[in-house]
Amino acid sequence: RHMERVRVTLINDTMMPHPIHIHGHFFQLITGEDATHNPRKHTVNVLPGGKISFDLTADALGDWAFHCHMLMHMPRQSQPTTPPKPFTTPPSWPAPAPP
Repeated sequence: RHMERVRVTLINDTMMPHPIHIHGHFFQLITGEDATHNPRKHTVNVLPGGKISFDLTADALGDWAFHCHMLMHMPRQSQPTTPPKPFTTPPSWPAPAPP
């Protein structure tokens, strides 16, 4: 829902880094430090075997692309979108089509 704040956790179970990007939003990266030290980003690099969490406020209306910026993924991507509604499970790759 518009203006809802959700926590998203990305798990990279591959042997290569994946720069994950969301259009239309900035998110606050969870670093384990005080929230005032959590950087705001629109792209995050999830390292091999890594896990990253971020908090996102759905402050932009509409559906927005949520994808990996690896060139080898670009030709087969169909621009999965993340609608501005609550995440019930962490996004998977490729992101499921909205209902």
